[in-house]
Amino acid sequence: NISQEDFDKLPRIQRLKGNRWRQEHGLNRM
Repeated sequence: NISQEDFDKLPRIQRLKGNRWRQEHGLNRM
């Protein structure tokens, strides 16, 4: 699982990939 703070630290490209990752894992919160 990934925390919101760790997610915010990711590069913008990784955040875009992470958005898909979160959808696949049912973590659909911004």
